[in-house]
Amino acid sequence: MKQTQKYLAEQERIARIAFKLFAETGYAKTPLSVIGKEAGVQKSLLQYYFPKKSKFIELFIETSFSLVIDQVIESIRAREAEEAAAEADDDLVAVDPFDDDDDDEFTGVELVELLYDIAYFEFWYVTSCPSTEALRMDVMENYNTAQLVVQCICDWIFDHMSDLDDSMKDRLYDTITFCVGGGFEYACMKNEKNEPVDVGYIVGNAMDFVVSALGFDPSFFKIRKEISTEWLLRTADAVDAVTFGG
Repeated sequence: MKQTQKYLAEQERIARIAFKLFAETGYAKTPLSVIGKEAGVQKSLLQYYFPKKSKFIELFIETSFSLVIDQVIESIRAREAEEAAAEADDDLVAVDPFDDDDDDEFTGVELVELLYDIAYFEFWYVTSCPSTEALRMDVMENYNTAQLVVQCICDWIFDHMSDLDDSMKDRLYDTITFCVGGGFEYACMKNEKNEPVDVGYIVGNAMDFVVSALGFDPSFFKIRKEISTEWLLRTADAVDAVTFGG
């Protein structure tokens, strides 16, 4: 057990160094030899922790996605508590928007609302956040990265909606694959032209497809939120602190 903890701690230490290098020079332009030198480990030992270079990006996506989910839920809970306190004119009143007795299960409406915020941040973080500028094209143009993003999103949905049958899961997986792939392709095109990426446009249209796949009527159930730059930057700082060690 101690060996496992030591292994994970060292893997995380090396990963943070690698992520920081990726943020500075890009994924493709950062060879394993440079990562090993900065981490103070020989190539053979580096490959013990990361057998393939792509493992770094896998860990980056998984870590950032998990952090974003925590940040989104925390933000929603804080906002709902403030609204409840204001309505009751009592600062001590706090209401959790999700049932504490069933934290792992969301209604379809709750899940779609959460997914909108999560998707918005993820697309913004990869396509437009200053801290990911050097590595964004490497991430968006990589098919395996896109599939990993899809898998992270689908795993999260499936974990929180236990009543989905296999047919629904397949439909959702196909739909999210289409949305993530199309979103990344659109963002790549914009970046190549040095034009701003309209994240709201990407996520708004993607959510229409996801809502339909979940069995809702997209013409009735449309989510169009104003996501504040302040929240995006604050959440990015929290993600960067873990991924890049900044």
